[in-house]
Amino acid sequence: RLSRALAVFDADPAATLTFGDARIIDGDGEPTGAALFATLGVSADERARVEAGRALDALLRRNLVTGATVLLRRELIDRAVPFPIDWVHDEWLAVVAALTSRVAIVPGDVIDYRIHGGNQIGVARLTPTVAIGRLTEPRGERNRRMASQWAQLESRVPALGAQVTPADAGLVRNKAAHERFRAALPASRFGRIRPVLRHARTGAYSQFSRGPQDVLRDLVQPA
Repeated sequence: RLSRALAVFDADPAATLTFGDARIIDGDGEPTGAALFATLGVSADERARVEAGRALDALLRRNLVTGATVLLRRELIDRAVPFPIDWVHDEWLAVVAALTSRVAIVPGDVIDYRIHGGNQIGVARLTPTVAIGRLTEPRGERNRRMASQWAQLESRVPALGAQVTPADAGLVRNKAAHERFRAALPASRFGRIRPVLRHARTGAYSQFSRGPQDVLRDLVQPA
């Protein structure tokens, strides 16, 4: 694993973080037949953006990086500390790397990822049951946390230095504004219809969330 990730770093000196796919195994160490990227629904477009040096474009929509598969350079830690309290460490490191350098994918399976029932985070395939569960769960706490996360990153961008381009700083501001909008939506489903549809027409849901899936989520989730 280490030699393959180091080879990616050697081939791409600008990269400060690598991550990769994994074979999912069960609590007894037996393969389940599933792969991490497939379970997370990582698309060909998302992979292409990372490989083209535009990991930020994908990470503005959702996290793709699983910490157990990561190798990083020390300089990234120096830029990323202190870690904001609302961020999961792997997502924070990936976003900082995408803003200040490059993120790279190690080809093939990097590790065996063990799902044993007591995982801190774990992974779950987006089945119809899971999708319906997301639509029926209360929306408030998650949206407040997302708004807080991206506000924290927005406030940290100036400290990350000249590696962050003005265009990427603008994307972070727009993402933070998008999450503030979602967090501030009214409790009434009826009251959300007009602002959500108006906001969707700007393209913000497609650029900064998971498109129609999150439009529907904001329309139907209970407060």
